[in-house]
Amino acid sequence: TVADATQILTVMMADSWTLIGKGNANLVYKCRSYPGTAFRIPQNGRQLEQSEAYHRTVLSDLLPLHLRCPSLIVQLDQQGWQAFLDASSTVFTADTHTSMERMPDMTAIPSTWPELLRPSTFQVQPDAYFVLQAAPTTLAIEIKPKCGLQVPTTTAESNCRYCLTQHIKLAKGKIKHRSTYCPRQLFSDDKTSQVNALLALMASPQNNFRLWHEQDSVPMQEHQRGHLDQCGHLDQYLQSTGFLSTDSHASPAHALASLLQVVLDTSAVLRVVQNLQSLSTMTSGEALELCSQLGLDYTTDFLPFEALATAAATKSAEPKTAAALALYLLAATFRDCSIMVNLHFDQGIITAAVVVVDVEPKALRKLCHHVDRDAQLLQVATEL
Repeated sequence: TVADATQILTVMMADSWTLIGKGNANLVYKCRSYPGTAFRIPQNGRQLEQSEAYHRTVLSDLLPLHLRCPSLIVQLDQQGWQAFLDASSTVFTADTHTSMERMPDMTAIPSTWPELLRPSTFQVQPDAYFVLQAAPTTLAIEIKPKCGLQVPTTTAESNCRYCLTQHIKLAKGKIKHRSTYCPRQLFSDDKTSQVNALLALMASPQNNFRLWHEQDSVPMQEHQRGHLDQCGHLDQYLQSTGFLSTDSHASPAHALASLLQVVLDTSAVLRVVQNLQSLSTMTSGEALELCSQLGLDYTTDFLPFEALATAAATKSAEPKTAAALALYLLAATFRDCSIMVNLHFDQGIITAAVVVVDVEPKALRKLCHHVDRDAQLLQVATEL
């Protein structure tokens, strides 16, 4: 943790930093002197004071040690933050159009909190998926599993939140084709369903599947309806870089999907994320009403840290309390988180690391958006 504004500004002026990502809560930078490290800098003044505490306490109660976010939280006071912004406009290289073109290697993260931020690694059966014709290499994969819960409707076939959202995005022209990916397949206990879900993500990634090879971003293509056999572009890339499937009847993309299924299952990350998505059964409308009853301003950013900490520690809360609202916001956070998988291939041995990222709590100002979105989902479900 870098807490001194003078110190970080000195480092900034003496080195090359690049903005690699920008979310609602954080700016994410990389630094030449710290390869393999993502520096997450909170954008909100209130969160500046709570970010380290959130990662130390709330995430400690929610996420197992090996799945916690591998990043350094840079803390600045308000004066330091303003100085940081002023300097970043001239010192930093902003590349928002190619955000996250370079992916940090999660297996080599220098950290002042090694017990919190360094993910554990495990080995996968060697030569079970790929016969590599190249030198040791690394793949990094980002998977946004989305929400594995259902929208309560009377139509059993049309109550997947993600699938219904695809209808809404198609009607608004945000996508050209609906994806065949369904989170319920990925969160199921069936191996074949999980592999098919991963293949569907590869065929129609939208912003839910990204791949890096040796830290360089691999371009992904959208295919009509995202059929499982439409991963030819990925097959060609994997073959060209030495990833040959051990099964002559399986494509490299299918081998990668099968490998990811084993890694996700071994890490138990899907079960953890699904449990966290289920922290609250409160609807968005009930959450917005509770926010008003508690006298909270739902146009502001974040719920008081104490409520988040209480909710995370107990995993339950009395109705109509700030902790109950915190459970809703934490559940919403994990319904939109990402899973990062790092795969290192060396002499037939595959070493994997898995962590959960994008876990900053959802802001109160998101509640109105949640209410509008859920109303649209119910309307689409009724019409199908």
